[in-house]
Amino acid sequence: MKYGQTTNNVTDMWNKPQYNSERVNQLLFSDLVKILDERKNFYLIEKQDNYQGWVDKRFIASCTFKNYAQFLKKKKYVVTSKSLLVSDSSKPGINPHQLYYGTILTGRKVKENKFKINLPDKISLLVSSSGLCAIPKVCQATEVIKETKRFLGVPYLWGGLTSVGFDCSGFTQTILARFGIQIPRDTKDQISIGTEIARDDIRKGDLLFFDRHVGFAISNNRFIHSSVGGGGVRINSIDENAVDYRKDLDLTYKTTRRII
Repeated sequence: MKYGQTTNNVTDMWNKPQYNSERVNQLLFSDLVKILDERKNFYLIEKQDNYQGWVDKRFIASCTFKNYAQFLKKKKYVVTSKSLLVSDSSKPGINPHQLYYGTILTGRKVKENKFKINLPDKISLLVSSSGLCAIPKVCQATEVIKETKRFLGVPYLWGGLTSVGFDCSGFTQTILARFGIQIPRDTKDQISIGTEIARDDIRKGDLLFFDRHVGFAISNNRFIHSSVGGGGVRINSIDENAVDYRKDLDLTYKTTRRII
């Protein structure tokens, strides 16, 4: 088995080893992956959430299993800025310029307001520590919903995981990962996690599931989600008397799951 770590700030994962096939997911900077196959300029990789896809191998730095295992044990930090500028790189050509919200890092503070990130092959980067925080061990639903509202208006992007564009399940996965809560990538798998909740008992922070769609409840009948039909991250309601009512989603409501 080969292992690697992403060196680009965001790298598209494709369903075939070619550009402009279907984008199925994305990798963020420093994501650890297993390398399952290689075809020409692409690797078939598997993320930590077991999601597989093809990526441009130029953006994957190989690492040993020892490095892979050590990274998993280290204290994790997360980028909380929508984007975080990279100020310096120890190796020419390895400089993602900026890191996106939700990027998981390991490293240490080296001087006032500077954080040093280490990658395989003795690559290191410096970023501002003001755009980072340690991943918390516990979180409250109120904190999660407050975080989701920072991204109102972000466009919808199929397979997207960043503040440049989210799809529905990418939005829920990225926000929860920022708080140390790991969930599957796709709606079809997210719908099986946590505890099922009756529609009358929905509360803030629950995950609302519709036909091939998911969002966060912000009250008993209002929710925030990234919707292709809504043009991106929006707040809507399943109350037919509300001005932001989404009849199409109300009619295809499936279940609610509680994980917070």
